[in-house]
Formats: sequence, structure tokens, C-alpha cells
Amino acid sequence: MEFKDILRKLRTEKGDTVNHLATVLKKSDSAIRMWETGKAKPDADTLIELSTYFSCNADYLLGLQDYKTLENEDIGNLLGLSDRAIENIRNIKKSITNTNGAYLVVLNDLLESHMLSDLLFEIGEHLYEVKNAPYFWKHIRKTYDDLPADEKEKNTLRYNSESEYCKGVTTIGRLAITDVLLNIIKELEGDTNATQN
Repeated sequence: MEFKDILRKLRTEKGDTVNHLATVLKKSDSAIRMWETGKAKPDADTLIELSTYFSCNADYLLGLQDYKTLENEDIGNLLGLSDRAIENIRNIKKSITNTNGAYLVVLNDLLESHMLSDLLFEIGEHLYEVKNAPYFWKHIRKTYDDLPADEKEKNTLRYNSESEYCKGVTTIGRLAITDVLLNIIKELEGDTNATQN
């Protein structure tokens, strides 16, 4: 990404308006708009102010680095996580709705489960099917529409079953994911019962 896109992304993620950012930096609204459209770039001092304000490296702002911070880069290199994944985990920890760290406990339990790879596999399969279902549906529809009238009659049942398959992909994927999650919950309950005994 380029500086203009990164700046706009950081500003909107933080919930700032152009006017608010301009006020914080003691710049005009038009200066911010020009940066976000790529018509101008800030000077070095302003770049440092921006990186401080958005808690990121200047290299990240300039699009020279994929991670907002060196710490995120180290974590990313170690675990293979993207900057966004790392930030999402940080945000779970900071979340107001994360009563007594409940979300982190759930995330930790999932990560500790020996069935995590099964869950990730089912989610991956589901996402692949959902992503490709519209393509299959479109292809089936076009094939059916191109048939002569007498062939359409013969193939109606087949067409309907294929289209139902495409529509049912989401339900099947969700059931598989739910099944793995239920097994993880059973595993956790077993661990809890073993600990209590």
C-alpha cells in the first residue's frame, strides 16, 4: 500500500475525521485531504508526529514495512501472523466487553486444544466452498440456460440438485465447524472435570 492509503486506513480505524486529524497535527483539512489523495506528502517532522499519533513506525506509514511496529514484526516472523491478526488479538485484550478476560480465556483454550487444527481445517474448507459456490452456481445456471428445451426437461432434476448443493454449502460448512467446536468444548469439559477430581 502507498502512504495515502495507509494514512486513510489508520485514520478511519481510529475513528478520526479529517478535521480532527488536522486539528491534532495543527494542519489544514485540505493538507490531510491532499495527503490522502496522493497529491502531496507531509514533511519529515509531520511524518514523525503521524507515526507517534498512530503508534506505528514511519516505515509502516510510508509502505516500506508490513508491520505497524517492530514488536508486531517480531511476533509476525515468529508465528506467521499478519499485522492485522496481531492487532486483533491486542484489541481483544483491550476490549471493554472482555469481562475479566473471558475472550482471552476462550482464545487461549482454543489455542491449547489438540483439535485446533481440525477446526482451522473445517473453517478453511467452509471459506473455500463459500468463496467458490457463486462461481459454481453461475456455471451451472449458464450450462442449464444453454440447453435446448427438450434437454432442459431431462436435466431439471440434475440442475435443481446441483443448485441445492451450492445453496447448501454454507449450512454444511457451518455444521462441520460447529461439530469440531462441540468436540473442543467436550475436551475442555473433560479437562475441567479431571482437574476438579
